[in-house]
Amino acid sequence: MERGDQLSFEGQQETISEETSDILAPTAKSLIAIGAAVALNCQPCLNYLIPTAIHNGLLEEEIKATISVVELIRLDAAGFTDKVVTDRLLQRRPAGDSKRECC
Repeated sequence: MERGDQLSFEGQQETISEETSDILAPTAKSLIAIGAAVALNCQPCLNYLIPTAIHNGLLEEEIKATISVVELIRLDAAGFTDKVVTDRLLQRRPAGDSKRECC
């Protein structure tokens, strides 16, 4: 991506601001965008971002490494959230109460 490039996701367009263009290299922005798309499970974003990143000079290995880091963080965060939810659920349920209050 070059300064002023347009990103298009499902009809939404946003111009990359001049300030970020001067701070982050285009390859860094591409890797951040891919990481965010992986973290948010946005397949349409990835369908656009990965081929665009490769076209703009990123190596497949760089993209895979970025995805690996995001997946580790996402899985660790999900495991922590699952534990918190389970712990809270177990603490709130009275002993021997098997009545379901949800589907």
